[in-house]
Amino acid sequence: MMDTICSELHHFAWQSPRYNFTFDKKITPENVIYHLFEKEGLGHGGDCIVRIGTHTGVNQLRSRFMQHFTNDKNDKSIFRENIGRFLLHRANGSYLVVWELDATSSKDKHNHSHLIMPDYQKEIERQVAWLGKLVQQAGFPHLKTFEGYLRKHISFPGGCTFETLLDMRWLTQRENLLLMGAVGTGKTHMATALGVEACRRGYAVQFFRATDLVWLLQEKFAAGMLSRFRENLKKVDIIIFG
Repeated sequence: MMDTICSELHHFAWQSPRYNFTFDKKITPENVIYHLFEKEGLGHGGDCIVRIGTHTGVNQLRSRFMQHFTNDKNDKSIFRENIGRFLLHRANGSYLVVWELDATSSKDKHNHSHLIMPDYQKEIERQVAWLGKLVQQAGFPHLKTFEGYLRKHISFPGGCTFETLLDMRWLTQRENLLLMGAVGTGKTHMATALGVEACRRGYAVQFFRATDLVWLLQEKFAAGMLSRFRENLKKVDIIIFG
């Protein structure tokens, strides 16, 4: 049932008008329910939806997008929100409900002030900043985690389970992972989620699209910087090819 609904939603979205960031103010609508596609991501036989949302207030769509895409430190940014959600979800903390409250305006802060634990909030903000830096340095095309991840369709070789992937022993034992499957089955999602989990544990991660890496190697070679690039890669704990 859920797969059918998801497929229908994707087909509806594919027929809707599309806009790319940065947005042309003359043609971008000001009030809509929006859906965001993952660049080069596929699902249900076409471009994959990674977020559905809307905005508060009249004619605030453009400003909402600017908050999402240009200011990672803003309380409303998708990046900050998802990093914090990931950390709190992993900690099984009840504070997740408070984290997701909108407290950007002075009125909202006043209304929610009795729920906010200042010292704990400051600690979460510190962790968000630290993990956010590692995630950004990794170069993931999109932030993906295992929250809500559907894995019933995944099969593992003998001696390997979903739990053994998450405990990261394969990393400490310097083993490689090979994710195989048809287009749109979640390979990049799993690889990215594992990379984000590794970042949470303090490992240095680097994500490359195969085509982007070829272009980057050519660029470094032409600039006489290939050796330096290789030395920098040696400092990375995990390299992910998507």
